[in-house]
Amino acid sequence: MNRKLAHGRSRTALHALAALVLLGSAPVAGAAVLSLTGPAAPVTAGQSFDVHLEVAGIPDGEILSGLSAQILFGPSHAAFLSSEFAAGPFADGDPDFAPLFGADADGPGVLALFAFAFADDDAVAAAQADGGFRIATFGFRARQAGDAVFSFGLADATGRSMRGDEGPVAGALPLTFGPDLRVAISPGVAVVPEPATLGLLALGMLGTAALRRRRAARRA
Repeated sequence: MNRKLAHGRSRTALHALAALVLLGSAPVAGAAVLSLTGPAAPVTAGQSFDVHLEVAGIPDGEILSGLSAQILFGPSHAAFLSSEFAAGPFADGDPDFAPLFGADADGPGVLALFAFAFADDDAVAAAQADGGFRIATFGFRARQAGDAVFSFGLADATGRSMRGDEGPVAGALPLTFGPDLRVAISPGVAVVPEPATLGLLALGMLGTAALRRRRAARRA
């Protein structure tokens, strides 16, 4: 096959995959599912909380060897603090996988992440034998009362290697998305003094007033 023609068909396939990813809310047969999970109970404004990125439903015989994705969130309700990749094919410090990964704010309300495992396919498959795993945990701080909504933007994933014109290349792994994550944020609780504290405060104010009167009488 003409290489230019093959390249053109590859680009067309990638465009089709991108369109499919953008429609990630629709069920896709044989697709892995990316999802976001977080605290079930409301968090308080000013409090830190974690959001987990997980994958499930990796088809039998397939792997997730690479991922590039955007996580969208409302910057008025949540502030990005940190990222940590969980145990698995993208975990830090695993010499068998020599992974490359990262996550950083890519503008207000956009978290960009990438993760690639450079190990061979069988080693990666052994790390995700159950068809899914937790990819990463992201730390956020609740900014104000309301709902902090987290969703996916663009995303692309690679699976098992395929034979290309110039050697093995990673094949595409179809993706679909779980529902948006909503984290309820309650207002900060004002500190109300206890009755005993109020009593001590009143007693102190009376003592101060009496001391002032006594000093004024001495000067007179």
